[in-house]
Amino acid sequence: MIHPIPDHPLPEPLQKLQEAYPGWSIWQSKPSAAYCFATRLKQLTPEEIKANLARTIDSDTPDGLREGLREQVERAAALTTARSTS
Repeated sequence: MIHPIPDHPLPEPLQKLQEAYPGWSIWQSKPSAAYCFATRLKQLTPEEIKANLARTIDSDTPDGLREGLREQVERAAALTTARSTS
């Protein structure tokens, strides 16, 4: 995990997201902030960007971030399916 605030562990809901989505770095802008982010650990290809995959997503709640991550996984799966049927 890459977390930008040393010595400040993630709150439990965000820790669970980090465990569920190991290809992403889950973080907050500051320890007391409710606003949270997820940044993909790999660079996106032009094809992935065109398919609306995001490098970083954000939300004001962990549940919102979870939904955004779920959406990104679905978009990536759709792209993989499209590639395999081409």
